[in-house]
Amino acid sequence: MTTKYYTGDCCEVMERLAKEGVKTNLTVCSPPYQELRNYKNGCVWDMPRTAKALYDITCDGGIVCVNIGDQRKDFDESGFSYKLALEFKKHFKLLQTIIVVKDSIIFGGEQRLANQHEFCFCFLRGEKPRVFNKLMDRPNKQAGKWSNKVIGRHGENDELKKGEGKFLVAPFGARTSVWSVPVGFNKSAKETCAHEHCAVMSQHLALPLIKMFSQPGDVVLDCFGGSGTVPALCGSSFSEGQKRDSVYIDISPSYAKLAKRRVKEAENRAMREASQATKPHSQPAPTEAFPRTPSNQEAKEAARLILSYQEAFQAP
Repeated sequence: MTTKYYTGDCCEVMERLAKEGVKTNLTVCSPPYQELRNYKNGCVWDMPRTAKALYDITCDGGIVCVNIGDQRKDFDESGFSYKLALEFKKHFKLLQTIIVVKDSIIFGGEQRLANQHEFCFCFLRGEKPRVFNKLMDRPNKQAGKWSNKVIGRHGENDELKKGEGKFLVAPFGARTSVWSVPVGFNKSAKETCAHEHCAVMSQHLALPLIKMFSQPGDVVLDCFGGSGTVPALCGSSFSEGQKRDSVYIDISPSYAKLAKRRVKEAENRAMREASQATKPHSQPAPTEAFPRTPSNQEAKEAARLILSYQEAFQAP
């Protein structure tokens, strides 16, 4: 896994890299939200130029994920996120809009609702994504139960039509477009130094995006690098042979130094965790009185066995 760091205006850097033939497979970024945070070197950025530069540096089938929110002032939302989506659609397809529901709430006051959501727009260059890995981590409420196959509503009366046979509901289903994302100190990042940045992109948003839209060896870009969430995850959250390369760009030299510290801290933490995992456990093996919780893979295998047994005995 390699990380390349660039300090400077992101448009200038991306334009130069594109001319050199550099192509990225995925971008995960969170640009400044107008004046909601006190960023070093300011928060003004050229949206049209950034969209074009990202298009030029992204490979065919590549994805650009932009996490963005709106400023609220004088009872008026800026609508900045919608402007961004429309500007980027001049170059990309809008593949997916993810609603990011934060676990912390900024109270809206007496005359408006508390704001708890942001957007993550996923833009596509080309006809279809080159990589899409479904995230099978949504717990099914009916897991382990038999359910009728539903085809959908058809006909003049819009009746719900059921298919033949039944199926056993698996423990987990595919994630939807609404994500609950922990944010804040010791939640957005495992590395303490990351919180020296005023607006840390949550690892609980960035990592699923990296898993969903990239594969081992891909190049993942963050053109608003900030605290270094993307390079830290690309190196420390995957086993050997599964890591991604990354490109970090930020206009602030001090943030670039912070990102390098964070990446080093993340790598050291990953090495410690890997070392501890290989050590023999000193605790006694669990007994029948205190069984351990089965892993996701074991739960899926149990569900498969149940299904095969019930089919063998002609279960309903």
